[in-house]
Amino acid sequence: MIETTLTSKGTTTIPQEIRDKLNLLPGTTLVWSLDKGCAVVGRAPNKNNLNSMQQRLAARAGTWSGKISGTDLLKQTRGLE
Repeated sequence: MIETTLTSKGTTTIPQEIRDKLNLLPGTTLVWSLDKGCAVVGRAPNKNNLNSMQQRLAARAGTWSGKISGTDLLKQTRGLE
């Protein structure tokens, strides 16, 4: 069993081992409930459980209307051309 400490503001750190196993990334929304005196936490249902940044990117996927390819744009911004 892993222990963490609750701060005066009611926050705590989810241990890295648990974040890794549950793929909890920054921006992941969690839901909390009580079951027989125990706190139960899980992922909030959302668009394929993507975090907020992933949702913004997914919403814009395929919307590029520029005259160069995405690959060429990346080459230019990275100074490879």
